[in-house]
Amino acid sequence: MKPPIKIAAFSGAAGDYEDALHDAVHGDPVDVLIGDYLAEISTGIILENFVGAPDPPASRGFYYDLFLRQVTPELPTIAEKGLKVVVNAGNLNPDGLAARLREAIAIAKVDLEVASVAGDDLLDRVQELAGAGQLRNLDTGMPLGNLSGRILA
Repeated sequence: MKPPIKIAAFSGAAGDYEDALHDAVHGDPVDVLIGDYLAEISTGIILENFVGAPDPPASRGFYYDLFLRQVTPELPTIAEKGLKVVVNAGNLNPDGLAARLREAIAIAKVDLEVASVAGDDLLDRVQELAGAGQLRNLDTGMPLGNLSGRILA
């Protein structure tokens, strides 16, 4: 039988204890660290910078940069302990966050791998999906209809 995987969660929403990642890295032995940054308040903070922005999200931040501030000083210990870190802090720009994290890893001169997952941003397809009746109100089940200019992300 394989030994259990020990997981420590260090984030759930904006306003959480900011030293929780440090505490998880230096606390009881764990294998995986997880952080959740997609709570409504966290996404709202990111979207404040998005509304009316002239540049598309791919060219700007639009990720939860608190994660970078939390993880950067811990990179040497994460590498030394062989910890895995899984977060959804990329929000509207997971590839941008991954690139910034790779820069921090290079500066720290540690051997860590970074992967990012993209593909769930359907903003460019909202009108098409709504027109096909594929977007419905979660409460009423009614089609959303014309959403032009009403959807931010």
